[in-house]
Amino acid sequence: MLDDGTAFLLPHGIIGVGAGYCFVLGRPFEAPSDGSPGGREATDACLSCHLELHLLGRRVPPRTPLNERTATADLGLDVIHVRGPRVMDRRSRDLSAATVTVDLDRNTVARGRGADTFGWPIGAVAWTA
Repeated sequence: MLDDGTAFLLPHGIIGVGAGYCFVLGRPFEAPSDGSPGGREATDACLSCHLELHLLGRRVPPRTPLNERTATADLGLDVIHVRGPRVMDRRSRDLSAATVTVDLDRNTVARGRGADTFGWPIGAVAWTA
């Protein structure tokens, strides 16, 4: 159940769940020429930031063994991403200190901090550029 009261059924084969931030880019950006990570450039390129729920699971038949080859063939076990509510005033918030928690049936099943992603959530965006 999401905060707004909506719900969705978990697909068959779910083996894990995670939470994080989803950044919506408004334009491409390049890493700065001085070799720095590009956090400021990534921040400027982001239109919005949302909370995100991602589900991991199997899309192959249950009898298929789970190992590095089958996980890769199964697209890294990435089943679905659910974009959640927008993080308002993201530029004035310390996303590194923020905690994201996933509760399933009133039980915490996943928890992380923004600092878990390269020490700074926008750092992951800059790293992938």
